[in-house]
Amino acid sequence: MSQLTLSRPVARPVRSTARTTPRDSLRLVSGQRAGGDRWFVALCLAVTVAGIAAVLLVNTVMAHNAFALTDLQKRSAELSAEHEALTNEIDAQKAPAKLAQRATRLGMVPGESAAFVDVGKGRVIGVAEPATKDPSFSVNTSPSAR
Repeated sequence: MSQLTLSRPVARPVRSTARTTPRDSLRLVSGQRAGGDRWFVALCLAVTVAGIAAVLLVNTVMAHNAFALTDLQKRSAELSAEHEALTNEIDAQKAPAKLAQRATRLGMVPGESAAFVDVGKGRVIGVAEPATKDPSFSVNTSPSAR
């Protein structure tokens, strides 16, 4: 059974003896109207136009946001510089020489004795005496040249 056997003989096509031309074998077939293709083309065109419009809209919004971001970064830099200038001004006002100068203008004089309050024990340590204005006392508030 090593060979394949057919139970039925193979039918061979019979060729006609009449000569046929390719033109004789062609015939006119009435086709369907192409109305469905118009809708498909219109749909594809609408999807393409909508996609391009969406990309243009997104691109415009991104450009607007980029300009807004640049403006905000400029404003942030200006505010940082202003904050630094105000911090420097406050630090200059807190300097000991500046404080002594302002105290003298207000008529304050340095105290000769000090007393401290111990809040935990509720008592005063030391004896505070009122300060007296000594006309010979002066505070040097300008930096000295050495």
